[in-house]
Order: sequence, then C-alpha cells, then structure tokens
Amino acid sequence: QQVATVSVIDARTNTLLETIDLQQLGFSAKSKPHDTAVEPDGSYWYLTLIGDGWIVKFDRQDHVVGKARFEAPGLLSLDPGSDRLYVGRSMAAVNPPQRIGIIRRSDMSIDEVDVFLPRPHAIIADPRGRYVYVGSLGANQIATVDAASQRAVMTDVPGDTIHTLVQFAISPDGTRLAVTGQM
Repeated sequence: QQVATVSVIDARTNTLLETIDLQQLGFSAKSKPHDTAVEPDGSYWYLTLIGDGWIVKFDRQDHVVGKARFEAPGLLSLDPGSDRLYVGRSMAAVNPPQRIGIIRRSDMSIDEVDVFLPRPHAIIADPRGRYVYVGSLGANQIATVDAASQRAVMTDVPGDTIHTLVQFAISPDGTRLAVTGQM
C-alpha cells in the first residue's frame, strides 16, 4: 500500500507474474492501492486507491477501462449475480461519511447509500444477491443492507469493548457470516 504498485502472483506456483506501476498509469505516488475484486470470469478486476480516492476498473491486459470517484475507498465486494460492486471506507479515514458505495460495474457509475454507522469498513455481498453486510470500525454494529430497497437494518454486536470490525467472510449458501475484529 505504501508503494503505488500492484503485484500479480500465480497462486499455483507462488511466483510473481508482473508488477503494475500505477504511476505509469497516471495515478499518484501516494495512491495507496488497497483492495481488489475480480469478475468471476476474470474479464475485469477492480482496485481501490485510498490516497487518490478512486475505484479503478482494469481489463485482463491491466488497462484502465473505468473509474469511480469515492472518498476514502476501502474494501470491495463483488456481487457475482448482478452488476453491483460494493465499496466500504478505508480504515485510514478518521471520520468518513456513514455511507457505502454501490457501483454499477458496466459503466462504473456510483451511488452512495446511508448505513448509519460510524466508519463503515468490513463489507461483503450475500452470495444470493439479497443483502450486503457492513461492519463498523467505531461501533459494535453491523448493517444489513437490502440490495433491492437499499434500506439498512442495524444489528448490535455484544461486548463492552469496541471490536473494530475489520473483515467479513460468508458461507457459500449465505447462512453464516464470519467477522474479524481488531480489538
């Protein structure tokens, strides 16, 4: 993240295939590449740039084919059954808007949806396409956002310490959500 590059690694052989220099593509030395998401068929991939405030769409040849502006973009979650890509906020953002981004991948247009929790960071799309889950870094809360209506419902997470919800994983059938916390 401190260097404006992305390394592509072959997971089978654990070898470096290439290094993409983001400055050569017109992004700043402080672009801070953070998270990626990949289309199920590998046709496109997406990257958040915390420092530059972009979500960038690349094709298979690593050419920039689209961008969406977003304040302090962090984690990404792609809904493989729709045209939606969800984006949370970076951990580095001290007081970001209490909204997530919903990007239409086909044209990279973006809408912001209120989730009503401080510092929305952890994010994951339900594999059934019905919900997106958003975790707070600043409160023991998870927002469940209905993908159709974009309405958020809050769930309190028990505990006296702020857990700082960082990352989510979801079961393939969408019935179990695993959450990691920094505290």
